Amino acid sequence: MTTEIAAAVNKIEVPQNYEIAKVVLWATETIKKQTELLAQRDIRIKDLEIKNEEKTKLIEEKNKKIAIQEKDLEFVHDITKDKETLMSIDETAKLLNGSTRHQIGQRKLISFLIHQRIFTRQSGYNVPYQRYINEGYFKVSARRIRGGKMSFTTKVTPKGTKYIHRLVARDYDKYMDMKSL
Repeated sequence: MTTEIAAAVNKIEVPQNYEIAKVVLWATETIKKQTELLAQRDIRIKDLEIKNEEKTKLIEEKNKKIAIQEKDLEFVHDITKDKETLMSIDETAKLLNGSTRHQIGQRKLISFLIHQRIFTRQSGYNVPYQRYINEGYFKVSARRIRGGKMSFTTKVTPKGTKYIHRLVARDYDKYMDMKSL
């Protein structure tokens, strides 16, 4: 449309009268300015449409991610309905494999929990910090084995399973990226 207007302006014949020529010159300059403004407006509208499409795609992606996370959380919630169910770290890792997109084994999960400062190594055992035991995420049992030594077994509570699930969903990618450097 703007090229049509510009072509029409170029076809205007120059009048013989000075006053008419001034008006025609003013009109043609005004038309050119208006044409430029319309072109700028059209470009701006296209830019806004592109940005709107990008934001719409981003919102759709985030909604998909939320739907997946809600499904994962429902899965964990269903598994952990029984308040008395305690799981080993290995069982918890297997549960996370079924409810997240990450493939986590017992060793990777323990390494991740140590990195998150939830677990520590004590006397050759991976045990949670006392704070997490007090909050009800883990239960640690101790027993005597041959030779009078103590053996510790850490179990994850349903509350702990939900907590670990949220941590893995939120931070595991960052942990793996950092670890690969």
